Amino acid sequence: MTAVPETVYPAADLTLARRLERAEAGACAAYVDARRELRPDSGSLWIEIAGAYAMFDGIGSPLTQTFGLGVFEDFLDPQFDRVERFYRERGAPTDHEVCAFAEPATQELLRLRGYQVIEESVVLVRPTAAPVSSPPAITVRFAERSETGLWSRVAGQGWSSESLELGT
Repeated sequence: MTAVPETVYPAADLTLARRLERAEAGACAAYVDARRELRPDSGSLWIEIAGAYAMFDGIGSPLTQTFGLGVFEDFLDPQFDRVERFYRERGAPTDHEVCAFAEPATQELLRLRGYQVIEESVVLVRPTAAPVSSPPAITVRFAERSETGLWSRVAGQGWSSESLELGT
């Protein structure tokens, strides 16, 4: 039996988790801003509370939730009261995506306040320099400029279940 070489991956930590949480929240905030610009009547809006981003992109939108809860600063009763008011004023439920690195006090308050976490973010990392084996039938490459339309259609179809139509 041949020994399989052990691959060592770097440990995830709070600094990396914060970078990833902020990147996701920033992308969602840009989407919410774009919807508000294209559809001013949509009510799309986001606010920052204790480092967390509370997004409203319409009732039922997968973006209508918080990102970064308890990862940047303590998120305690006053912050929960404020975010709950933000969603209540818009007629939306208060939903939270929670990172495994969220402060224990925040996680306990989620439980005490009766929340069911809708999604838990787990930080997994892999060095990009490590070789990746893939079946020979798969080729990975950058899209050509002439393929922008094709790429946009494929990406739009692939993510269509994740967002609301801009026209609605």
